[in-house]
Amino acid sequence: MLRKTCVAFALGLVLAASPVLAKTKILSAAADRTNEGSKITVVLGVPKALTRDGVTTIGDGRLANDTLYAFPEQQGVTLANGLSLSGSRPIAAGTKVDSFYVCLDTSENARGAGPRGGLGYEAVLRFDNGALLGMALRPSGLAETAQVLGNPDLSYANSRFLGVDPYWMGQDSQSFAAGNFVFRGNANGIDCIRLIFRAK
Repeated sequence: MLRKTCVAFALGLVLAASPVLAKTKILSAAADRTNEGSKITVVLGVPKALTRDGVTTIGDGRLANDTLYAFPEQQGVTLANGLSLSGSRPIAAGTKVDSFYVCLDTSENARGAGPRGGLGYEAVLRFDNGALLGMALRPSGLAETAQVLGNPDLSYANSRFLGVDPYWMGQDSQSFAAGNFVFRGNANGIDCIRLIFRAK
């Protein structure tokens, strides 16, 4: 059972920028740690701390303070080419989509030094859109989709430790039903996922 977690909306904590006004919206978010350690902070938006020397970098693991953050990327974008993502059905060219990026950035094993241990977590994000078409889970899928769906004002890190394990590998799990995205796992440094919805 997830404990209620404070969500940071204060302008001092997040960057307001997004490519366009989000059409799909996050209605609520909560996260809980499943092993001993500090509580997880939840931020809806891009944490201001990720901006250094005028450049905002997503997924480089340098935030490292047990924070789950989620933000809209491209919204209402028509795919020029189809997407084939590990663990998801192909998304056809011509499909109009809304994209969201979700990261859990932790102080545990911040260099990503191994598949076990780290911060155990369970999180739920509730969206107002029940039409999830696919998820980019692995580093290759995150890098590929960043070129098409990422926020052009942000820089996206690319690392072999960046993604999460697909549910069939057993360590991490992801599920989606009735607008609720539930994911669990053990984060070593940082776990990131891109969620791709049919545009509203």
